[in-house]
Amino acid sequence: LKTPAPADHYLTNIAFSPDDKHIYVAEINRDQNEMKLNSYNILTGDFEKTIFTETDEKYVEPLDPMSFIPSSPNQFIWQSRRDGWNHLYCYDTSGKLIKQLTQGNWEVTNFLGFSELSDKIYFEGTKESPLNRDLYCVTTADGKITKLTSGDGTHKPILSENGNYFLNSFSNVSTPNTVQLINTKTKKTQALLNASNPLIDYKIGAVNLFTINNKQGDKLYCRMFKPADFDSTKKYPVVVYLYGGPHAQ
Repeated sequence: LKTPAPADHYLTNIAFSPDDKHIYVAEINRDQNEMKLNSYNILTGDFEKTIFTETDEKYVEPLDPMSFIPSSPNQFIWQSRRDGWNHLYCYDTSGKLIKQLTQGNWEVTNFLGFSELSDKIYFEGTKESPLNRDLYCVTTADGKITKLTSGDGTHKPILSENGNYFLNSFSNVSTPNTVQLINTKTKKTQALLNASNPLIDYKIGAVNLFTINNKQGDKLYCRMFKPADFDSTKKYPVVVYLYGGPHAQ
């Protein structure tokens, strides 16, 4: 690819156009505060155009390539944190923003795919709680969001290619693992696995989830594992484990 100067930059999130005539690259400068989504000719490697540019005072971090809408090959879904939260945006290849599909103080954590008619988009997110991962669909026409999973905890959905079914693996602090096959249209569910508790023969203490506030008043989510036969009148040694990265649940 005949990428523009300077040479010292990042070429990320590669995607091919549905007609295999173009290759798209999210190019980020060395300071990582500017991203250009560029198009190149797939046969010659020549630069064609910049579809759009994203900038941020701190950093830009595109983690996923564009996903083309099957029924509209000149339109694609782009993920961005431009409003402070990772959400889905619909663009066309001329660079026109058609609409922001999801919004709010929560994160889209995984783009999963399209319905058979491409009128719905499936994604994993934290709309109910940052402690949960759920499967949702958003209708492209009106932006209506529907939650397709139930139960507090972590859902790990895998969508079928035609968007008619998904395999859902679910667990939480009291559920080891369940796997279900779910119809996206009827929500009919078939249980495939209910894992047994691997700790059933062990004496373990209680686990509880709670929050503390930082100096700015933001909630920090925590969990505490107490010893078996916990006695509140006694003092115990404590291990504190902290990971404060931007992608930590």
